[in-house]
Amino acid sequence: MTSLVVRAGHASTRAMAFRPDGKVLATCASQEASIHFWRVHDGALLGIFSGHSKLRQFRLSQNRLLSYGQSQVRLWRTTAMDERGFDFELLAEYEADTETLVLTTRHFLFHQVDGKVALGDIHDGKLKHVYPEARWFCTGGRGRRVLMGAEKSHLFSGVSARLVGQLEVGCALGTFSPEDRWLACAGLNDCKVTLVDTETLKTWPIEAHRQRVLYGAFSTDGLWFASVAQDASLCLLNLEDWRMSLFTTQLGPVAMLHWLCGNRVVVGDATGGYQLFQATRGGARAYPKQTCPAASTLDGLTGHWCAGPDSLAAWAPLGKATEIVNLTQSTSVSRLAAPLRADEGLSQRLVGRAILIGSQPWSLESGRPLSAEGDVHEVSDYLVGRRGARHQMLDGFTFQAPPAGNLLAISGQADLFAFFQPKSRLLQVFRRQVDPLLLWRSLELSVSDLQTVVFSPDGLVLAFPDGPDWRVWLLESNLCQSLHGRPLFLPEGGWVNSNQDGLERWNGQGQRLDQRAHGTWTGLQRSPAGYLVVANGYGVQLLGPDLQQQMGSLNIPGIHHFSVSQEGKWLFVLHQDARISVWSLPAGVRLGEPRQFEISDLKSMKMNSGHGWLLASAGGTCGCWHLESGSFEWLDYPEGWMDAIYPLAGGRVLQFTQGAWHLYSGPPLQRIASLRTTASGGWIVTASDGRWDSSPELSECVWQQNGRELQPAPTIQRYDSLWSSLLN
Repeated sequence: MTSLVVRAGHASTRAMAFRPDGKVLATCASQEASIHFWRVHDGALLGIFSGHSKLRQFRLSQNRLLSYGQSQVRLWRTTAMDERGFDFELLAEYEADTETLVLTTRHFLFHQVDGKVALGDIHDGKLKHVYPEARWFCTGGRGRRVLMGAEKSHLFSGVSARLVGQLEVGCALGTFSPEDRWLACAGLNDCKVTLVDTETLKTWPIEAHRQRVLYGAFSTDGLWFASVAQDASLCLLNLEDWRMSLFTTQLGPVAMLHWLCGNRVVVGDATGGYQLFQATRGGARAYPKQTCPAASTLDGLTGHWCAGPDSLAAWAPLGKATEIVNLTQSTSVSRLAAPLRADEGLSQRLVGRAILIGSQPWSLESGRPLSAEGDVHEVSDYLVGRRGARHQMLDGFTFQAPPAGNLLAISGQADLFAFFQPKSRLLQVFRRQVDPLLLWRSLELSVSDLQTVVFSPDGLVLAFPDGPDWRVWLLESNLCQSLHGRPLFLPEGGWVNSNQDGLERWNGQGQRLDQRAHGTWTGLQRSPAGYLVVANGYGVQLLGPDLQQQMGSLNIPGIHHFSVSQEGKWLFVLHQDARISVWSLPAGVRLGEPRQFEISDLKSMKMNSGHGWLLASAGGTCGCWHLESGSFEWLDYPEGWMDAIYPLAGGRVLQFTQGAWHLYSGPPLQRIASLRTTASGGWIVTASDGRWDSSPELSECVWQQNGRELQPAPTIQRYDSLWSSLLN
C-alpha cells in the first residue's frame, strides 16, 4: 500500500537526548510510540524508531538506547543508525516499573517491579547487581558508586554491590563528579547541599541558598560545583580553595543547569531564557540573559531544556517547534519540524460523517476541513458554526441568534431551535424560516444558568432540568409540568419517566396513560424493537411500551451502567467491578465471558456500538466485541493515550489519539492508515501503519516550513483519495 512520507515534530515533546558526539538529537512525544532522530546541524529528520510500543521514557548514549514502556525496560544497540537505519538490535528486556532510567558509558539502571534497583552492563545487557528498594537512585559515569536516595541515603559499590556507607541526610537529588570522587546531595526539606567524599565518606554542608535546591552539577574537570535553587539563585563553589560565589539570576522558573567547557555554567528557565556564568580562580562573572530566537515570538510559552555537548542545547516549547541553540554563541543552530497540530488537549468527536476537532469540523470521507463560519460546536447532533450572533449550519442554512442568546438544542427535523438568554432568564423556541428565525414560544425560568435542553423526536415537547427534577414544556399547548427524573422520549410520541413508586408513561399532550410499580431503578432505555429496558439492583427487566407486559428478565447483579446497541439486539453491561458483559436481547443469553478492565478506569469508560461492533475503551485498554461472530479481541494501540474509538461500516474501526485518527481493519484488527492535521487546518496526512515514516529525499515535496507554520505542498494532493478508498 502506498504511504505518504511526512517529516514533522511532536505536539508535546516528553523526552529529549543528544548523542554524545553532538550530531544527533532524539525526541519522544508524550502520546506517541516512537523516537524521532534528528540531524543537529540542519534539523533534518534522519528516521524513526518504533520498536517499543507505548513508550514513556528513554536514555541515549553513543551506541545504546535504553527505553521504557508497557512495564518493560529494553536495551538496544544503535550502531545500525549509521549503517542500516533504525532497525535496532535488542540486547536485553526486563520487567520494570519506572520512568527513572540511568544510562552511562558502562552501565544502565532501572527500578524492578518489586521496587529494587537493578544495574546492568551495557555491552551484553546482563544484570550485574540488584540493590535494595529505593525511592530514586543515581550513579557516576564510571559506575564506581551507586546512591540510593530516600529519607536516609545509602551508598553502594558499583563493582561488588556491597554497602559502602549510610548518609544521615535525606536526599531529593544527587550527582557525582566526573571521576566519581565527589558526591553532592540536595536535601528533602531543607535548603542545603551536602558534599560527600566517596572514599572517606566525610561530608561538608553548603548552606548558600534560601529556598529548596532544584539542580546540582560538577564542572567537566571536577574542580567546581554549581547549584541552583527554586528562587533562581546560583551558587558556584571552588573545590580547591572552597571559595563560594552567589548570584541572583535574571531568569524565571529554572529548568536547566549545565556545565560547558572552559568552566562556564548555564542556567535556563522554562520560557526559553538562559544566562551564562564564568567560574575563575579570581571569582566568577555573570553574563547578560539571552533568549532562544524562537522564544521571543511565543509570549512566554513554557517548555523544557535538554543540554548536550559542545555548548548545544535543545528547547522544546509546548505545541511548537523544538529549537537547537549554541549557548556560548547565542545563536540558533537549527529548528526541528513543527508539529502537524500544535494544539494539545483538543476534544475530538465523531458527529455523523464529520469529525469535530476542537471547533474545526473535518470530513470523515475526505479527511479535509469543512468550510464553516466561525467556531463550530455540536448542538443536538448537528454542527453549527457561530461568529457573533450569526450562526451557520453545515447544510448552508444561516440565521441570527436573539441578542445574548445561547443555542442549546435543535429538533430532529432541524426546524425548531431552542435558545436561552441568561440575563432575562428566557427559554425561547424559534421556528426555521428565512433569516431571521420566527419566535414561536417563550418561557421565563427561575434559573440563570441552563446548559441542557432536549427536544422530543417529533419536536412537540422540550425537556430541561429544574433543580434535582426535570420539567417538560408542551409546545403545542404552551404548558409546563414537573417530573421526577429525566424523561425518556418515545419515537411514537410521549415519554416514560420515573416517580417514587415506579414508572409512568405519558402521551405528547401531557396525559398519563400507564404506570407500573417498579421500586428503585438505576437505568432506563428503549430498545429499537419497542420494549423498555429497566435496570434495578438485581438485574434488568424488559417491559412492553404499555409498561404492563413483561417480555423478559435478566439476573445481572452489580450493574453500574448499561446500554442497548443501535440495532437493539444486544445489551452491554458495565459492572461495578469494571467488568463488561454482553447479552443478547430479548433472550438474555450472555455472549462469551465478561471482560475485566481496571477498576480505576471505571469513571473514564466509554462504550460505542454499531455496524456489528461493541467497543469499550478506558485508560490504556480497549476491548472489541464482534457481535455477529461472537469473537473478542483486545486492541493494543501503540499510543499511551486515547480520546475515543468508533465503529465504522465494513468491519472498520476509527480511533482518535492526540492529533491523529487511525483506521483499523481485521480480523484481527490491524492499523492500516492514519490522518494527521496541521494547526491551521490546511491538509491531511496518510500513513500505512500509523507511524511517522521518514524519507529525506521527499522532504521538500511533502512540506515547506517558513519558520512559523507548515504550508502544504502541491505534491501532497495526489494522496487525497487514499483515505476515501480505505473507508469505502
